[in-house]
Amino acid sequence: MREIYSWSIANAYPNPRVISPFLIGLSAVFNPAFYDATVKKNVANAVTPASECCHLPLSTALAKVQFRLQSVLFLSAVTMSAAIVQSRWSQGTVASKYDKLWQAGQLADEGVVPELRKLDLKARVIELATNQTITDVERLLAVRDLFEAAIDNLEVSTDAQAATMFADKVMARSDRFGFVERLRRSIPGLDAIVVYGSSISSDNFADYDLILVCEQPVAALRSLAGTSPVWNGKELNVGVYSRAELWRMQLLSGDNLSDYGVCLFGTVTVPYKPVTELL
Repeated sequence: MREIYSWSIANAYPNPRVISPFLIGLSAVFNPAFYDATVKKNVANAVTPASECCHLPLSTALAKVQFRLQSVLFLSAVTMSAAIVQSRWSQGTVASKYDKLWQAGQLADEGVVPELRKLDLKARVIELATNQTITDVERLLAVRDLFEAAIDNLEVSTDAQAATMFADKVMARSDRFGFVERLRRSIPGLDAIVVYGSSISSDNFADYDLILVCEQPVAALRSLAGTSPVWNGKELNVGVYSRAELWRMQLLSGDNLSDYGVCLFGTVTVPYKPVTELL
């Protein structure tokens, strides 16, 4: 691969894409649609899918594509709050979100995830992409709604148990998390605040990672849009969800929030998934 890169650069190919058979094998797990298309077109010979090497419990190609879609939808949805609150988005960001929703719609049409057909995601994407009358914030909120609707309708098999997180009053009163009262006063219908990441695990941290559980998450996001809240000079990176949205999102996450998060205010119940399912 190094030799091919060197040859490409020497011959004025400034941005080569070199993919080895081993990487194609890995894509059987991480992007099964790409793997299947590559193998069908005989692009690479004698490629062993990584799912066989790792003995992953994915019985069919269909199951692999479904797991991939769940991951794509989850990772796309969790960034929507930051796009709205911190204005972390560009036209490319929005186009990428449209693309993920379009993929979900295409897989629904092909019968891979038939439970999403009723959402008519491809038509909704076209409608949004061609609508030039709505504001940027309303467009982002509409995209968020589509992701949440898709996740809500996904059929997810899980043995998760319910784990309730209660407020840690000692941590909530510390100077480090003095923003709790400000958030409680400024966000109507705030049910719970959960903090996670380096702000609870290290003395040196760059920002705060928060989950705000609200009765009306869309209204909360509208009030927070573009504000980029900070505390003691450090940014508050907030994810905003209803109780039901947080539960569904956590069903698709690769970890258990109750293992590493701390509740600073209120109570919230999240799924606790067994280790075998996380793997």
